[in-house]
Amino acid sequence: MCVIFIAINKDPAKNPYRICLASNRDEYFARPSLRIHRWDEPYGTIIGGRDGQHGGTWLAINTDNGRIGVLLNLRDRDMLSVQNTEKTSRGTLVPSYLTSSLSTEDFIENLKMTAHCYDPFILIMLEAVTDGNYDGYCFSNNKSYVKKFAWDEQQSEVFAGFGNSHPDNPYLKVKNGLGQFINIVNTTPATTVPLVQPIGDRFTDALLKFLSCTDRHFPDETLVACFPVGFPDEFLAALSSLNVQAYEKGYGTRAQTLLLVDFERNCFMLEKEIIPVISELETSDVSHVGERTTESSAIVSMNVALNCSSSNLGSAGTADVKISEPL
Repeated sequence: MCVIFIAINKDPAKNPYRICLASNRDEYFARPSLRIHRWDEPYGTIIGGRDGQHGGTWLAINTDNGRIGVLLNLRDRDMLSVQNTEKTSRGTLVPSYLTSSLSTEDFIENLKMTAHCYDPFILIMLEAVTDGNYDGYCFSNNKSYVKKFAWDEQQSEVFAGFGNSHPDNPYLKVKNGLGQFINIVNTTPATTVPLVQPIGDRFTDALLKFLSCTDRHFPDETLVACFPVGFPDEFLAALSSLNVQAYEKGYGTRAQTLLLVDFERNCFMLEKEIIPVISELETSDVSHVGERTTESSAIVSMNVALNCSSSNLGSAGTADVKISEPL
């Protein structure tokens, strides 16, 4: 049950980042995946993690045009019956968007024609526009839902939060979490120096602490309604946390990601990977670990200069990758 929180900012005096993105990826620990890295050609301008099964991704940025894409699976009880294994992998949507020559609005119009080929999804798209700012869009193949992040003349910031429910009916953890995220962005001093290495900065530390919260937001009628009738309450309660720890099911928050873009087109991307480690059983079967499970974390960080400009042209930026493990 993934979550993502986004702040888009136009005023450098208010915050040194145009984009502040904080995300938890929840997944089965047995599913293979790669940490954030620069992809091989023909996707050499993409930086992000990668699914080891189908080669797609849940969150990535294109260093050439500055686009950011995030994928969320959509939980919908009424759509569960139409899911099948022959549909196109949803993880391909993000690289398709990042490398498309179409505007985001035209990409969405094209996607509407093939959206039925995918299981239910929500695709978040952030596009660098001519003035250096970003526009944000949300698209779901649930009734071809489209929403552009709204600005008004008085705003210098836009905030948004998404989970695995319909964007207009968020889980309690998304509603409550968005308020906490806004408070962190507006009240926690961020580094004012270029994004050399913000690990240890009060701002990034506060965001990681926020993503690590295990408080449960349950009962939640929206969460319950997204799952089949009779789904176990204890599992639903575990899913109601920002940081999911359903280790007895081999499932939980597997990666925490921060993505920051400053006003000089520098990007900092940090991924904290969380994998349960068995301390008392000589088995790799996470489903049998239960309370004997502990967490092992590794941080991968990447600094890169974006080459997007008013014409959205440029060569691939260089990346400085730093890995620290375990925490």
